[in-house]
Amino acid sequence: MTSKTITALVLTFFSFFLQAQTYFKPGYVIKSEGDTLFGEVDYRGGARMSRICTYRHSAKDSVRRFSPDELLGYRFPESKYYVSKLVDGKKVFLEYLVNGRVSVYYLKDERDEDHYYIEKEGLGLAEIPYVEGTKEKEGLDYLYQSTRHIGVLTYYMQDAQGLQPEILKLKKPDHDNLITLAKDYHNAVCKDDKCIIYAKKMPLFKVGFEAVIGHMFVDEYMFGKYNFQQAGIFAHIWMPMVNENLFLKTGIIFPVGKTKYSADSGSIPSQGDSLLSGLVSFQIEYVYPHGIIRPKFAIGTNLPFLTIDLTPGVNVKLTKWLFWTANFNIALLPCTPSDSNTVLKFSLYTTSFTTGLYLNL
Repeated sequence: MTSKTITALVLTFFSFFLQAQTYFKPGYVIKSEGDTLFGEVDYRGGARMSRICTYRHSAKDSVRRFSPDELLGYRFPESKYYVSKLVDGKKVFLEYLVNGRVSVYYLKDERDEDHYYIEKEGLGLAEIPYVEGTKEKEGLDYLYQSTRHIGVLTYYMQDAQGLQPEILKLKKPDHDNLITLAKDYHNAVCKDDKCIIYAKKMPLFKVGFEAVIGHMFVDEYMFGKYNFQQAGIFAHIWMPMVNENLFLKTGIIFPVGKTKYSADSGSIPSQGDSLLSGLVSFQIEYVYPHGIIRPKFAIGTNLPFLTIDLTPGVNVKLTKWLFWTANFNIALLPCTPSDSNTVLKFSLYTTSFTTGLYLNL
């Protein structure tokens, strides 16, 4: 397979992949005038949802995009809720985590950094500040974690008896500890009603398993070209608190049966078996989360060869928990430059096609 053919395949996949990025879920938008529009809202996650709300009435209708200046907020029922707030002189959509005597909000900025905000009647909205990094002292680097957030939380919750020890234990603000703290504060100062928790509870991780069979084609400088059948099993580790559409994919794939060498191969091993006794793969994988046909793409490496592995593919939904999968993997091997002025190049090492079943536990 030539480099032009590989490039064409990858570009074709990316073209389809990028077109499939929208993910509309049932939702509604609340306009600044108070009108509510029910339909579907594009659910992307990350920084984009703080800047823009993409809405359509149905799949057959045109898409409308709203800025934070045009809406009071938007929501996915039984899931995330975003409201328009003024932050540093500019309106943005903040994710509404807790609605109580103090309200808590969250924003992920364009640098993928987390920001939390607290609001209370009479005190307004303020960021819960937190930074961490390293500081040099006497020639040594030390981990630095700010404590300004403790002062802000203490100020906003000073009228609650017995809450200070819990605030002091909060080393780094996150969804779980801020929601718990806001709930405890509300219960301490308000006996008439309960606070509302909008944040969607996410597991730390979930694991799905994929069993595959397929065929691998190898182009090796020592033994020439050969191919063999292969089988393997992979774990797909979902970490929704990092990104709801990203997975850590790892597993092993190994040859089955005899290796077939091409006629122009070089020194063929006498045993006739594949030199690739097993590959342990490590990849970051994106899976489009909606519909029966779900495109995916993974990039990573493997042991022992440390190639750069690119794996486009597709998951086809059969049942709620079971998917049929198809994968095309390209492994590129870095070539050592002949001199210092030569740009690092890559050569095609292996291509493989696999199909299998994925159990989404």
